[in-house]
Amino acid sequence: MKRSRATATLLLFGGAAAFADVMALDLKTMVQKYADVAVVGTIEAVTYSVFPLDDGSPAGYTNLRVKGENLYTGQPETVTASFVGGYIDGQRIFSSEEPSAAETRVGRRVVVFTSPWPSKGNAPPRCLVAQHAGIFTVQPGPQGEVVLGKGEGFAVDRNVLLATLRAQAAEFWRTRPKASEKPN
Repeated sequence: MKRSRATATLLLFGGAAAFADVMALDLKTMVQKYADVAVVGTIEAVTYSVFPLDDGSPAGYTNLRVKGENLYTGQPETVTASFVGGYIDGQRIFSSEEPSAAETRVGRRVVVFTSPWPSKGNAPPRCLVAQHAGIFTVQPGPQGEVVLGKGEGFAVDRNVLLATLRAQAAEFWRTRPKASEKPN
């Protein structure tokens, strides 16, 4: 009973942590509104952590350390991005919105969109934006590296050359509304 209650709480928290509602995110919205850091690089480590929810029950997280370059600035960057789902007391806890195991393997080349965790401080410092919607696989292609799209409603909806995505994301970042320009 205790495990199933923790699992239910974790799944509810996971949905609330990613966004209050399920929503479509185009690249411009992802960059200008949600993801203050985006990195294209290689997953160097996958670790797990447990943080308490506001009610004290445990929540399991998976933490991806990605080393590469900031998609917006081109500068070297390493980021640890977390998502709900992981292990609690040796038990695997799944979230319906977590990325697939294939997307999160050590050595996988990816683009990750991250932000500070939208909670009251009981979670890891940074999260993947919208859980599985914040990570995209990068593969070699005949014209250069390709970021694999996930379909309509995702920030990268179709396969795109990494060079094209890098240019688009950098431009959206450069032209993002500043805090003083955002409507109340």
